[in-house]
Amino acid sequence: MKRKKILITGVSSGFGLLSCVRLVEMGHEVLGTLRGGLTRARSIPELQPALATGRLTLFDVELVQPESFRPAMAFIASQWGGSLDVLINNAGFGILGPIERLSEEDLRNQMEVNFFGTVLFTQLTLPALRKTKGRILNVSSIAGLLSFPFYGIYSASKFALEGISEALLYELHPQGIQVGLIEPGGFHTSFTSSVRQAAHLGSEDAVYGDEKRAMDAVMKRRHQFTLPDPSRVVDLLVKLCHQRRIPFRTVIGRDAALLCFLRKMLPTNVLVRVLGWAMRRLTRAEKARSQSNKIGAPS
Repeated sequence: MKRKKILITGVSSGFGLLSCVRLVEMGHEVLGTLRGGLTRARSIPELQPALATGRLTLFDVELVQPESFRPAMAFIASQWGGSLDVLINNAGFGILGPIERLSEEDLRNQMEVNFFGTVLFTQLTLPALRKTKGRILNVSSIAGLLSFPFYGIYSASKFALEGISEALLYELHPQGIQVGLIEPGGFHTSFTSSVRQAAHLGSEDAVYGDEKRAMDAVMKRRHQFTLPDPSRVVDLLVKLCHQRRIPFRTVIGRDAALLCFLRKMLPTNVLVRVLGWAMRRLTRAEKARSQSNKIGAPS
């Protein structure tokens, strides 16, 4: 197996962390980025064996600060001969909340990290990818194909990433650079527990409070009990690093596959009613659960 030079953004947790460790174990040279760089990495136990091999190099990169990209690019130029085989754009986060309650700061932060920072970082790597006829793997989401209540700005950032990825597919194909999108559904990573709530949305919100409490409860229960192992996504990323030709779009996860099917089969007006019914049912169930807990609580 040929040793590859692979750059992964967002290796502090989730798919990025697991993919980084796996690829180093396989003998590849990996450049990983995370906020806080090596200092922060020392507090992440999973990274220590990979660092000990000497095949993992970490840089402090903040996607909202393009000047922080320079050291990683300088490393590729000086240590890797200006060549790169694979770029995995994994870094990102989510802000959830109704559009009406999103602040300007919420809107800009979500787009700066998930879209603008990712695109600016990708631009800088293209000369190195061109030298090897490499590939770009953009970690999107099922929320990049269809949106849901409270997922508006997160979905918008992923829709934007999907659109620019398709343009890159056409632009880079003549240069031999491949582009692939990975669109996971829900997996057991830190995403669910690390999402930020809209700055101006509280549980007592007169308009959206009931729905917020229902969504919070559902996400918490899913994270604790039902989400599948993220190693499936890691297996996919590793496979896409190696196989000769890669598909442009890969949906992964049962929930993602089901939602894609519903999106294709149901007219939008029907889908709106289905999602509305589901939200009302979740809200009623959470209200009943909350009242039951109050009754059962000791006085």
